[in-house]
Amino acid sequence: MRVAAKSSIDISESLTSFLLAGHIHHTKECDPLFENRMDHVNTAKYTIADVYLPRDKVAFEVKSREHGTSALKGVIQASIYLEQANKSILVMQRPRRRRLAEVLETMCESFGVGLMWVVGVPSICSEDIIKSATGGNAKPFRMWKERRYTSTRDAIKARSRTEYIDEYIDTLEEVVKEKSDNIFEYAVRPKQNANGLYTKFAE
Repeated sequence: MRVAAKSSIDISESLTSFLLAGHIHHTKECDPLFENRMDHVNTAKYTIADVYLPRDKVAFEVKSREHGTSALKGVIQASIYLEQANKSILVMQRPRRRRLAEVLETMCESFGVGLMWVVGVPSICSEDIIKSATGGNAKPFRMWKERRYTSTRDAIKARSRTEYIDEYIDTLEEVVKEKSDNIFEYAVRPKQNANGLYTKFAE
């Protein structure tokens, strides 16, 4: 299975979250939560982490490349999670504009937030292949999202209308497992128990 080294395929937040959760599922042997509400933050109410590991208290904010400069807000959002999480990490495809990537890296360093680039995308993540595998749904990772990674995976298999969906999801999982070094790349390592936005501005 080919992984596009320069991430030429633009993927959505929901697909990025699914790939990330699959990577965590295989490397950490846990079942990550999707859209976990962070109940104990003072900076903002109703704050929701896109992917969350309760066991390690690690929160992930996921953005798509199409957000452009609004991805800068993702750093602030991830920093807010540090009021409840031990570590917080922003995950997105590396921006095409080098300067934007540099600004994101600098901001993450400042706020104690990790930054993980999606640098390669499996070729089977193209919209045409996804629609073919599901029987017409181009956004199954958003429309059929469940509480956890494994339940989302099973829901996509159950609700798709083709006989190929099991093979598709199983192949996608295997590619993420075997090719994770070609897909994810840390630009900034998260700081354990960093102060985050609230404490930084309260001082």
